[in-house]
Amino acid sequence: MSLFSRLFLILLVLALAPVLAATFWFSRSGVRAEENAKHLHALVADGAAALAADAVGEMNGALGFVAVLERGAGPDDELRAVQSAAIAHPRLAYVALYSDSGRERARLADPAVFGPGESLWSRPGTAAAVAERRLSAPEVFEKAGRPLVLLVHPLSRGGAAVAAYDVSALWQRLRNLGSEERGSSVVLTGADGRPMPGFKQAAGGPRAEDLAAAARGAFDEGGVLGAWRAVPGVGWRLVSTQPSERARLTERDYAQAGTGFAVVMALLVGAVALLLAQALSAPLQALVRGAEGASSQRFDRLVPETGWPEMRQVARAFNEMARKMAQYSQLQVERQLDDKARLDALVSAMRDGIALVGLDGRFLFVNDAAVAVLGADVERLVGLTVDEAFQDPHARDAFLGILARAQSGEAAEQTVFNNEGGRVGLFEFIAKTVKRGEQTLGVLVAMRDVTLERELEKTKKTIFENITHDLRAPLSSVSGYVQMLIDGFFGPVNAVQTEKLRVVEHAVSQLAELINTMLDVSKFEAGMMVLEPAPGRLSDVVTSAVELSQGLAQGLSVSLRLAVEADLPESRFDAVQVRRLVLNLLSNALKFTPAGGSVTVGARPWQEGGIVVSVADTGAGIPKDKLPSLFTKFFQVAETKSKARRGGTGLGLTICRQIVEAHGGKIWAESEWEKGSVFSFRLP
Repeated sequence: MSLFSRLFLILLVLALAPVLAATFWFSRSGVRAEENAKHLHALVADGAAALAADAVGEMNGALGFVAVLERGAGPDDELRAVQSAAIAHPRLAYVALYSDSGRERARLADPAVFGPGESLWSRPGTAAAVAERRLSAPEVFEKAGRPLVLLVHPLSRGGAAVAAYDVSALWQRLRNLGSEERGSSVVLTGADGRPMPGFKQAAGGPRAEDLAAAARGAFDEGGVLGAWRAVPGVGWRLVSTQPSERARLTERDYAQAGTGFAVVMALLVGAVALLLAQALSAPLQALVRGAEGASSQRFDRLVPETGWPEMRQVARAFNEMARKMAQYSQLQVERQLDDKARLDALVSAMRDGIALVGLDGRFLFVNDAAVAVLGADVERLVGLTVDEAFQDPHARDAFLGILARAQSGEAAEQTVFNNEGGRVGLFEFIAKTVKRGEQTLGVLVAMRDVTLERELEKTKKTIFENITHDLRAPLSSVSGYVQMLIDGFFGPVNAVQTEKLRVVEHAVSQLAELINTMLDVSKFEAGMMVLEPAPGRLSDVVTSAVELSQGLAQGLSVSLRLAVEADLPESRFDAVQVRRLVLNLLSNALKFTPAGGSVTVGARPWQEGGIVVSVADTGAGIPKDKLPSLFTKFFQVAETKSKARRGGTGLGLTICRQIVEAHGGKIWAESEWEKGSVFSFRLP
């Protein structure tokens, strides 16, 4: 079936469906006219009853102030309660409190409705409620042209609260539910079925006794039809009525109207469907052909711009889109070629080896520099697995290990040998996972030759150690001769000469300490420092270090405190090195703490095992961005250097870190600028 035929049938069916439905409705409406009218009046009565029920709820809410009075309020409280009720509920035209004798205790009234001294105590509803000590049924009366509902609430301690609630708004809303055009009206009656003040029952409507006997119902008698509903709780009835002749149309009128409507609409719908099918099918078929061409990257298939203005606009937009897609496609191809050429040139020129390994373990890409590491031509490597590419098992294992650590980006160093067993060099492997969105494509591995770099580091370290070691002998000689001069071995010296010699002796001592520290750092780095761990109490070592530092603390006017928890467990450690560690931390803390400050040394068990020792000071503190570099060799914080009360070498914290790590522990620092610092270490 052609596109034109399908469109014609679809449009014809869619258009005839409502026509047939309307015709059926016309044919059935004459029979259901009376039923529909009664149903409509039932809905109106339901709505009117709901409005009245809401008004009754508002009246109950207006009497909420009685709860305050029942709690034993005094005269002032009674007046305030009455005033609050009048403010909260503007429709209260009258609120008063009476004693059992009818004496008025408090009163507020709308002067437009009630005159001075005018009371509701004498109304029949008030007297009945007070006599029977129960809430009164709402009594409706008119005053100053307004419909009012009398509300009486007897009080448990005598007397009653009396109110008049203005229901003018409700009366008006109920009247508005009627329609002069349809001749309908809504009437509010009491529980006895008699109309309320302001309402008039239509002639021929339901009898009062019928309304009083049932809470809901419908009627069609005396030329009037309608329905009524009761208002829950108060017994009122809402009656919706309408003359019968205004509610009915004859079945013949509906049938004639339906037949004429069906014939005219069927002819009109058929003609419109035919025209629409012809107008839509040709442009749509052209759009389909153009879309098929675009899907196959043939953007030269343009659509004829014919038909309705909207269809011409669609065709024009489609053609413009096709032209832009053709330009964009060409631009993207050129851009991708340019990007690939630049990337290939960049990667090929890199001195570091680059390799991309797929999820199946095969090489997807390698550059020329990777040949030295992988030992094969670039063209031959692509498509090989890692096992096939590496001849040296050590290099292969290192490469596989770095692939496994790709998520963390850890580096690994490995000496690589060629297929003949010759040493290629020392290479550093670093890997990163390559993703496209959430999809993992493979692992990118960078291979850097660090042979020369490591040899230079080794040479520098050897020279440094030799120089440091060679300085110790002359320093020992200088120190010895200075001491001999001070002791007068070469003849007497005066006080000024002795003082200057003491300065030289102190400087030589500091230089010797620096050389020893540098040698120890080198030993730790080379793994040549041998610890002598033995069982002992870490608390004793900490206490000893604090006692040794008390003299320095007193000289700097700094309070030095010890806070070691009792019963710390024994552990194995090198007592000499740990004492050196604590003394270094104490020296740093005292050096950066101003006079009048304090340093606290503590020791406590660690929740995961081991003992934690901390040294806290009230000094200058350390900027947060400098904390990660504190334990690096020769590192000093520039911001605090001017605040130090003694000089330093930048090696003390490095030695501390090396001692802790040699014991298998951990050291760290916590600080805020100008708020002091806490250095802690944990030993197992």
